[in-house]
Amino acid sequence: MIGTIAVYGINWHHRYAHVGISLDPKVHNQGCGTDAMRILLRFIFEEMNLNKVKLEVFEFNPPAIRVYEKCGFRREGRLREEIFRYGRYHDVLVMGLLQEEHRSKTG
Repeated sequence: MIGTIAVYGINWHHRYAHVGISLDPKVHNQGCGTDAMRILLRFIFEEMNLNKVKLEVFEFNPPAIRVYEKCGFRREGRLREEIFRYGRYHDVLVMGLLQEEHRSKTG
């Protein structure tokens, strides 16, 4: 096992869900996160027929932010000083991807 990926907080009425991913550091920078997220997004949009996927990511995690942006996510907001880690407060970025954006990106 190299990590976990999940869909949670599904709102069937408004047709959105949250996603989260956590990978073993040994497999970072090998494309595993991007591949896993793309597969999950295809399932969410094509099989579950949801309209939007949301996530939150720590601002101090640029590699994760790049993965999400590669998958089509856009920054929608910032939760200022949301967490305290490494001796100081950090922002959390809120990102989202719409079904229409995903469809246009994947053809």
